[in-house]
Amino acid sequence: MDDLRASLIRIWLANLGAWEAIVGVRPGCTVACEDEGVDRHLAAWSELVETLVA
Repeated sequence: MDDLRASLIRIWLANLGAWEAIVGVRPGCTVACEDEGVDRHLAAWSELVETLVA
């Protein structure tokens, strides 16, 4: 993954309350989470993908 894309993903997720611990890691919850945290993370990824393919 290129640096620009990794930065876009981190900023997008951070703005929606979901964090990636390491630049460039693939989608996933990086720490133990409760169900609501996992749901928020997945919703943020879904919104990003929908926006990029629109």
